[in-house]
Amino acid sequence: MSDPKRTGDAGRLSRVLESFREQVLEIDADDRLLWASPSCEALLGEPPERLVGRSAEDLGVDQRVSPEDRKRLVEGFRGLAPRSSGSLRFRFRRPDGAWRWLEARARVQPRETGQPHATIVVRDVTARVAADERIRENVSRYRVVCESTGALVTESDAEGRLVYASPNSRDVLGYEPAELCGTTPFALLMHPDDAERAAKAFLRIVERSGPPGTGAVRLRRRDGQVRWFDSTAIPFRREDGEVRVIAVTRDVTERVRAERERKRLESRVQQTQKLEGLGVMAGAIAHDFNNLLTPILGDASFLLLDLPRDSALRQRVERIQKAAEHAATLTHQARQVHGLGGQRPLARV
Repeated sequence: MSDPKRTGDAGRLSRVLESFREQVLEIDADDRLLWASPSCEALLGEPPERLVGRSAEDLGVDQRVSPEDRKRLVEGFRGLAPRSSGSLRFRFRRPDGAWRWLEARARVQPRETGQPHATIVVRDVTARVAADERIRENVSRYRVVCESTGALVTESDAEGRLVYASPNSRDVLGYEPAELCGTTPFALLMHPDDAERAAKAFLRIVERSGPPGTGAVRLRRRDGQVRWFDSTAIPFRREDGEVRVIAVTRDVTERVRAERERKRLESRVQQTQKLEGLGVMAGAIAHDFNNLLTPILGDASFLLLDLPRDSALRQRVERIQKAAEHAATLTHQARQVHGLGGQRPLARV
């Protein structure tokens, strides 16, 4: 007569095992199946009662395991000592023909008879493997992009500390990535005159309240060179809620120098144009002044002809005539400098 309590416990255990996604198997030292959870039917294609007592070879398990993984799987589990455990990941072809990635965790325990047996828990990890592969591909693609752009790619936390620097940091700044991680560039590398402006721009980027750039700033390379760099940064939020900032930083020293040279040349051109304008205006004034001097010199000359030799006014008129002639000489020189030419005023009579 069966024990009702034992029967009830077995029923509850069976229902619990049926709710598991994992497949649970017990195998003896001869690779024969001692017990299988109900979920093993999806894995092996037959109900548990038809699996018990059969070997892995009878069930065709070896043929369903990928050839690349078969030897590693057999050697890994057969080498387990009593009261030890291990896990392996391998590719397995289900009864419907679909290849899946499985992860098997085995633990070897001695039975009452002294013979060891293994409890194996099998889980389908195909989705996880695919996700891991996508992550590896993205990391590889990210690394290629970082190394091929020539720009320095960094990731910072919300406080501005670097948590990642692309490998070409050694070319751009002369530092290894590991030397930069954990540091704050505003304090370590940045020119003091640019640090405060760049820090404020970084905070606006973190808060998404400003443009994605910091503008050109000066950074000191390891060899002491001060170079101009321009960064474009975007914030993002990780799954744990932490804000990070990805920045792409390019050396723009030559661009800054070219811009400064352009502005210097523009300033010189503008200055030259101003001087030319002043020259034209001065020439025009000299021309008008020359026209005014002509009647002065003429009238002074005629006045001297009319005055007696002993007249007290002759000295005054001669001073007027001399001053006008001096002014006429200056205006003539000004006109010659600016290419206006023209006749000098009347000479002394």
